[in-house]
Amino acid sequence: MATSIAWRALAETSRPARVLDPMVGSGTTAMVARSLGHRAVGYDTDPLAVLVATTWCSDVQEHRVHDAAERVLRSSLRRHCGIRLAEAYPAGADDETRRFTRYWFDGTNRRQLAALAQGIRSQRDAGVRTVLWCAFSRLIIAKQASASRALDLAHSRPHRVD
Repeated sequence: MATSIAWRALAETSRPARVLDPMVGSGTTAMVARSLGHRAVGYDTDPLAVLVATTWCSDVQEHRVHDAAERVLRSSLRRHCGIRLAEAYPAGADDETRRFTRYWFDGTNRRQLAALAQGIRSQRDAGVRTVLWCAFSRLIIAKQASASRALDLAHSRPHRVD
């Protein structure tokens, strides 16, 4: 939804309101509601949508995210070569997830992503961690140049490329 649509609708409310968005998506309505002093609650069945909306509605300081990202990057660069390929999977991955991961990610990228994930998980500040997870997801889900072998074509399923 365009931000201006939510802004126009919510700016006209004279007193603080409770705003419910049952399909929160990227969180536009929730973010606009919060910025106008309303209370917002959003739900979605898509975990990525929840992550994006939570990130957009987070109260985090930019310098804290930047500092944490630098720490995660430095530690990941040191650590990724030491990760065994057999351990370069998402935490708690079952056999199906491991097959999926091998199909879409080569060994180098799996090690690098595993190191980044370990670094992000180690962040104590939940708001900063959420922003870093959102950035992490952007490495994987992209229209071009991402960490995966997927080429995301418009109106189509992803195609595997090396």
